[in-house]
Amino acid sequence: MSWTRRLMIFATIAAASCVRRPASSEVTTAASFSLAELRAEVDRYVCAVWTPEVQQWGVDMLSEACGAERDPTLGELVRAAVLRSKTIVPLATAAYDAFDAGASGLDQASADALARRSMWSDPLLSRAILLQLRGAIDAMHARCDDCPRLAVAPVEVEWEDFSPYLQAYFWPVQATPGGPVEIFVCSGTHGAGELPANEPLRQAGFLVAVQFVDDAETEAQIEQLHARHNGDASRSAHGMAREIDALIQSPTGRARTCRALREVEWFTGVVVRACEASPRG
Repeated sequence: MSWTRRLMIFATIAAASCVRRPASSEVTTAASFSLAELRAEVDRYVCAVWTPEVQQWGVDMLSEACGAERDPTLGELVRAAVLRSKTIVPLATAAYDAFDAGASGLDQASADALARRSMWSDPLLSRAILLQLRGAIDAMHARCDDCPRLAVAPVEVEWEDFSPYLQAYFWPVQATPGGPVEIFVCSGTHGAGELPANEPLRQAGFLVAVQFVDDAETEAQIEQLHARHNGDASRSAHGMAREIDALIQSPTGRARTCRALREVEWFTGVVVRACEASPRG
């Protein structure tokens, strides 16, 4: 998920011994691809999946489970880009909404086509894929003349500026005073709306929270925190928020946060200065 498609060897051919033939080390090689070719290969990683239990289509987005035969000339280049882009799939709500809105009553081929159109219609996910494709093309010194060149502006902040955007996606809610406290993680119920509007920080906070709960050890810590807190008669959403903040601010939580931030920096541009420095106090 071999790179070589057609290697065009540009060499100066000596004419009547008037022009020196270049040494082999001077021969330039380059592969050239079009955006349409690259997109068609990415499409192999997107498919509709029928779920008999609920009698409806779902979609596998940027998934090797789709199992389509890969293009031998583009396979490794695109596979690498797809695997890195997959990190951004949790943000792709627009793609899933577009698919769900039109998937009823379709056959497999039509549902697959809708899934692919929905993916490319999502501005966040399509941007992520194009960023990764451009990076892969440049890394192999190939060409794609009609591929867009996208820039990611760096956003440098202090730890104290970023951590609230992470905590906002671990959002405790208590329906009744003294009742149980539920934690909404990476859901539509969150506290990001109470923070200053900053899309890169919001995206970074969400994506780091996703990686937190994808980590088995961290997920277990959050579940234990939830159970312990709800066993306390003085439980409250505010108290749970303090415990979540303590988990994030701990040396282990901070190290995990910084690792996750580095994994999505290529997309968000967010860099936390002195990220893994010891917390104050």
